[in-house]
Amino acid sequence: MALSTLGTLLGLPGRVGQLATAPDEALARVDAEGGGLRDALALVVVAVVAFRLPELVQAVLAVAGPTSGAFMRLVALFASEARHAAWFVLPAAVIITFLARDRRDAGRDLDLAGACYPAAFIAAGIERALAAAIGPRPGWSGLADTVGALAVAVLVWRAVRVARARPPARAASVPAPPEPTAASTRGNGPNTSRPVGSSVPDTDSSSGVAVITPAEKMATAVIATATRSPVR
Repeated sequence: MALSTLGTLLGLPGRVGQLATAPDEALARVDAEGGGLRDALALVVVAVVAFRLPELVQAVLAVAGPTSGAFMRLVALFASEARHAAWFVLPAAVIITFLARDRRDAGRDLDLAGACYPAAFIAAGIERALAAAIGPRPGWSGLADTVGALAVAVLVWRAVRVARARPPARAASVPAPPEPTAASTRGNGPNTSRPVGSSVPDTDSSSGVAVITPAEKMATAVIATATRSPVR
């Protein structure tokens, strides 16, 4: 389990790179295999570690000490980054689900929306890196969010096309008709089968009265003679 989680985290840069170089293939993979929302949550953790490391270390040390309320401050770091991601992921999920029409699937649509978040993460990451290198500038954060929103909108448009390429939900839910059997193909006509050796008297179709043929009369007389007791 731990090795699988570690392998998934190590593959995150490759998945983000595929989203940047081949977005249609990356979104189709997420729609088929899932994992878009998981990657968005992983980027939330990466943002805390990469851009708010001093605050993270201070919160962890405070949790280890006797300071009250330190754990809530630690949780607030991750909640702040998660809120930033939610501003992009949740509207994207609503748009994808609405525009997918009869191909909508809430879980897969949410994964596709999560797969669109790395665009906003990269834009915000560049702004934070520049702010750390040369100092913060007024308006840069809003500009980064605007660029990120435009990039997410482009990916959402591509994600809608991927979602609408799914088979219709109704067709997938209707069961296939059963294969016809020999009994069902015989129809509802009268059953004309009878045991071998049994005789059924002919019926006059005009009157409905059974008609006994001469051969049947002779067979009846022979059977009666054979079963009659001998006279002493």
